[in-house]
Amino acid sequence: MPASGVKLQTFAHGRPALLGDQAQPPQLLVRVLSPSLPSAGGACRPLRVRGPAKPASAPTPARTHTGPQADFDRATEDVRKLKARPDDGELKELYGLYKQAIIGDINIECPGMLDLKGKAKWEAWNLKKGLSTEDAMSAYISKAKELIEKYGI
Repeated sequence: MPASGVKLQTFAHGRPALLGDQAQPPQLLVRVLSPSLPSAGGACRPLRVRGPAKPASAPTPARTHTGPQADFDRATEDVRKLKARPDDGELKELYGLYKQAIIGDINIECPGMLDLKGKAKWEAWNLKKGLSTEDAMSAYISKAKELIEKYGI
């Protein structure tokens, strides 16, 4: 509790924060306004604030969305459960489609020639440049189904 005559203002991203706001940012700025503290002068100081505590027994929410995104998410989980590791060509194909579906066109520089794995990943993603998110997702799902039939879960 502040001393008599001292007011506290909280700011979130430069705006006054709402008290009781459920979506508080991880860092708030606190301004001490006091006529008796000339050194405070209204300066802002960072204050770390913890978010609301989650109950230990809270269940994780179940996925209820359907459609291409749900199919894509299911396919990514199923590919991780394959009984055998796909060959490098199949892995590069999956990697390129996954990155194109999640991020879009490649946005990083090509790795140096000594980073062979990074360069192979970059080339696989670069080959998918221009493919739409939806097309990349559907191609990934098709490739995942093909690999599941080939290797099994």
